[in-house]
Amino acid sequence: MSSKIIGVGNTLFGDDGVGFYYAYALRECSKSSVPIVSVETLDYSSLELIEGASNVVFIDAGNPGRLSEPRLFLFEKEELEGIIGNSGVSAVDPHDLSPLQLVYIGYSLGSFGGKAFFLVIPSFRIDIGFGLSRETAEKVFGSLVLLESLVRGLGETLIVDKECFSRKINEKVVYDSSP
Repeated sequence: MSSKIIGVGNTLFGDDGVGFYYAYALRECSKSSVPIVSVETLDYSSLELIEGASNVVFIDAGNPGRLSEPRLFLFEKEELEGIIGNSGVSAVDPHDLSPLQLVYIGYSLGSFGGKAFFLVIPSFRIDIGFGLSRETAEKVFGSLVLLESLVRGLGETLIVDKECFSRKINEKVVYDSSP
C-alpha cells in the first residue's frame, strides 16, 4: 500500500479548479515517491484512484467564508459515517461525488481502508471561466509547507522545486483584483 495525492477541481469554474492545477504543478515540478493525479470531477469510476491506498491526500477548493487560510483535515471512517452515513450511499449522486463521498463509498465497499487527508484551499472566484484568481494562487503558495510536512510525516518523499511550482501556478492566474 502507498500514499497518493489527488487534486480535484473543475477548471471551467475559476478557482474551483485549484486542486487540479495544484496537482498538475506538483507533477511538473517535484520529485515524489507519491503518485500525483489531477481530476476535474469524481464519480464511481474514481474509486480506482483510492483503491488499496494506505493514505490519500485530496487537494480541493474551499469556501473562504469558512476558511481564511489553507487547512489540512483528516477524516477517518468513523467520522465519515457520522457525516455521510445518516443519508447513506443511496443519497449520493453517482455522477458527481465530493472527495468525502468518494472516500465514504470506498470505506463502505471495503476498497479503501486507509486515512483520508484533505488540503482545502480558500477559493475566491467560482464562476464560469478558466484560471485562478490571484488571491487563491497566493493561498496555494502558502499551503505547500503543509503538504510537504504531511507527506514527510507519512514516510514519503515530496521535494518541490518552488520556483517551477510558482511559475506553473502563476501561469493559471487570469483574474487579479488587486489595485
